[in-house]
Amino acid sequence: MKTQPSAIDLFCGAGGLSEGLQRAGFEVCWAVDQDAVAVETYRENHGSHVIEANICETNTEEDGPISNRVSLILSQAVHHVLRFRKLVDLSLIR
Repeated sequence: MKTQPSAIDLFCGAGGLSEGLQRAGFEVCWAVDQDAVAVETYRENHGSHVIEANICETNTEEDGPISNRVSLILSQAVHHVLRFRKLVDLSLIR
């Protein structure tokens, strides 16, 4: 049985890109944004795998993706990904 690809959504906002990923067959296993209203909206539409936090202050061991393996990292704010890659073990990405 083929497993569903997984993704994380950085700077997720209200979850528009997560919605597209889910429709494309991905399981979004983690999302993060520091805007409280956006996170509340995301949570209502997509579930509790979202956290309200500054990505640079998260500990991926404690706050990170529920899945051990991530197929795709999605970011709406590309310039922040360079900082994020220092926080994540990129070997987890297939």
